[in-house]
Order: sequence, then C-alpha cells, then structure tokens
Amino acid sequence: MIDLVYNVLRDLSVISRKDRCSFSAHFQRNLNFFIYPEGRKEFYQVKVSSVMPLADEHQALTEAYALFPRHVAKPLGFFAKHGLEFLACEGIRCTEVCSLSGGNDSTVEQTLWMLIEWKGFGGASRPMDGLASLHTAFLDCESLLPGPVAHELEKRIDTFPAQFPSIRQHGDFVCCNMAMSKKNLVIFDWEDFGKICVPGLDVWTFVVDALSDFTPERFRALNNFKDYPPDFVALLRAFSREYGLQARDFLRFMPLYMLLFLHLKIQYGYSQALTEAYALFPRHVAKPLGFFAKHG
Repeated sequence: MIDLVYNVLRDLSVISRKDRCSFSAHFQRNLNFFIYPEGRKEFYQVKVSSVMPLADEHQALTEAYALFPRHVAKPLGFFAKHGLEFLACEGIRCTEVCSLSGGNDSTVEQTLWMLIEWKGFGGASRPMDGLASLHTAFLDCESLLPGPVAHELEKRIDTFPAQFPSIRQHGDFVCCNMAMSKKNLVIFDWEDFGKICVPGLDVWTFVVDALSDFTPERFRALNNFKDYPPDFVALLRAFSREYGLQARDFLRFMPLYMLLFLHLKIQYGYSQALTEAYALFPRHVAKPLGFFAKHG
C-alpha cells in the first residue's frame, strides 16, 4: 500500500524516486498516510479509500481552500487506481483540538470569527432554501422519530425564517475536525461541505459537540444560556445578530439543526452503526422540545 501512496506523490511531482521518506498512518473511516521527505520541512497527507468516494471530497476541499486558505490544507490531487481512490494534500503542522471543555479561548474566538465571516461566501450554485431542506430532512427522518417529537419538529419547521440566505455549511464542524497551527485554526474533513446550505448548522454542531459531546443527558442542559460559557454566549449572539435574530431563536431552532444533521448522516453513506446512533439521539429531546414550546 505504501508504494501506491508514494507513486501518487511521484505522479504529482512532489517527491521523486531519489527522495527518502518516512511515514505514519492511522485509520478513521479511511486510511490516512502522512509522508515525511527527509531533509524537508513540508510533509504530505494521502487519504486512501475503497469504500467512501473521494472525488467529491477533493472538489469540496478545493472549493474550501479557495475560500479559506489559512484554515484548510492545500489539495494536491485526486487519483483512482487499482480499485482505490487517493486524495493528496499538503500537511499542516498543528495540534488537535480534541475538546474545548477545559476552555481554549483562542480556538473559540477564531471559530467565532470564521463562522461569522462564512456569511460572505454564498451557497451552492443551485442551493435548496432552508425551508425546503428542512422539509426534505423531515421526510427522510420522520420514521425514526417518536410521534410527539416529529409533531413538534414539523411545527418548528414552519417557523424557520424565510429570509435566511443560502450559506454552504461544513457539515461536520466538531472539535475532532479542528486543530491549531501556530497562528490559525485549521479545519479538516470537508467531504460534506455544501451539502447543507442552512446557516447555523455549523454553529449548532460546534456548540453541541464542544459543550455536550453529543451526550443526550448533557444536551438537555443546553436549553438555557445561563449554562453556557461566556465565549459561547458571545458566539451565539454574534451569529444571531448577523441574521437579524435574537439569541433565543438559536435555542428554538436547535432541534431543527439536529434534524438536518441526522439527515446528512443518513443521506450520505455513513455506516449503519453511526446512522443508528444518530437515529436514537432525537428520542432524548422531549424536555428541550417542551422548553421550546413554552418559551419559543
């Protein structure tokens, strides 16, 4: 396998047969190789898959790099060979952001401004508006939802603001897809970029992952701003102002963002185990939905 990876990098002319390289590898849904040419500062990442299609991810990564070059690894190329797909990009020396539970003001602040700046970059060439996306997600997920939750979600969809613009979302904006270089927040895994264009999905994903780790019991606590750290309150207020909303509107729309996230994970080829895990998650939102019904 490593010889195939080296050949991909040679085809891209970033290494030659004379180069001596070391490598490391890890597996997370796909096999990722990190190639370190001897005597150089730069290194390279090559993702290899026989199951997940990487051509669309390469396209999404290319678009994301054009928009956010300080925050995205530079894509080098895509190849399909020997029944495998290869996606190569430049490596970035950075430290993983595994959790924000201990408080990382720099990461939260950079995330805040990146999500706010996102508004200027528009949506897909033929985007589906927010209401249409939500109705599609509801139809896709309705059979997985308990009756009372489905009924409340359906009512919430009709309250979603029609004035929301179409803004491409990362789609999996969680802490394990973030890292910090010396100067910048770096975002990985752009395979879902632009599949959902409803503003707020990435804000919701970031907040819920950082503050509750998608644990249903901890998620229940997120229905009141008094339980939020100050930097997260600032993020939600800034986001809401950008779209002419009140911060409490974000709380009211949280179940709708959860619905979009569930739809995304079902719709785009994730494993059955992951789909089942997300399918169980809405059953734990009865208390928050009751809160929204009273205070929304």
